[in-house]
Order: sequence, then structure tokens, then C-alpha cells
Amino acid sequence: MTEERQYTLTVNEAQARVLSEALSLYARVGIAQFEELLSVYDSRRADNEQLSPEVATQKYHKAREHLEQAKLELTGYSPNASHGIHSENVRDKYRVSYDMHRLIRHRMAFDRSPGGGHGVDFHEVSCTSTEQPLARFEEKR
Repeated sequence: MTEERQYTLTVNEAQARVLSEALSLYARVGIAQFEELLSVYDSRRADNEQLSPEVATQKYHKAREHLEQAKLELTGYSPNASHGIHSENVRDKYRVSYDMHRLIRHRMAFDRSPGGGHGVDFHEVSCTSTEQPLARFEEKR
């Protein structure tokens, strides 16, 4: 049996935050939280022309309606329902994404406050993946 390849990715703090947010969004969509796609919503047009607050709100609500309909069609779930990360209906790649998001968030929290603190960022990270070990994320010194 051959060993699985391993990789190293070096990122700065801002890049780690973006990576964590992207992993979180991927995991959330994977557990049928389609409405989370709206978290990347930008009220500006592609040409950066600002929309009025009324038009931006209308577009947001219309997009939300479309996502709710897609969720219902694809999963049978109502707008606020979703799988849990441990559900047998969740593919393991979404658990891996969730684990990596939590690992990055955890490491960065302790880098900011070495003594620890309150909140989920400081909770011990356990592996939810059933197929992959927990990744490593360390500060480069």
C-alpha cells in the first residue's frame, strides 16, 4: 500500500481567512444550506454602478426565493432545514471542508489570543470526516 501524497500551502493571515470562509461556504452548501450563497451577495452591478437600496433589496429577496425553490426541488427541504454535518446523507468531502474550516479558525484564534478565550473558535477541533484524518494547520515561524 502506497502512502498518500501530502502538500504544504503557505498563506498569510488574510489568505487564511478567505480560505476558511470558502471552506465554510462549500461545507454549508454541501449540507443543503443553499441560503448561505447569499453571504457573498454584493449589491453592486458587475460594472460597479451602485443600485438603490430598494432595487438591491428586491434582487436579494428574488435570489433568496430562487435558492429556496432550488433547495426544495433538490433536497425536499423547506427554507430553514438542512442536513447536519454528521448525517449519512452528507458526502465526506463536505465534512473534510468543514473540518479544515474549523481547524484554520481555531489556529488563528489562538494566534490572536494565545491564552485562549470564549467562543467556538477556541473549542477543540475534532474530526467529522469518516474517510480522512484531520489536517494540520500551523503558524509558520
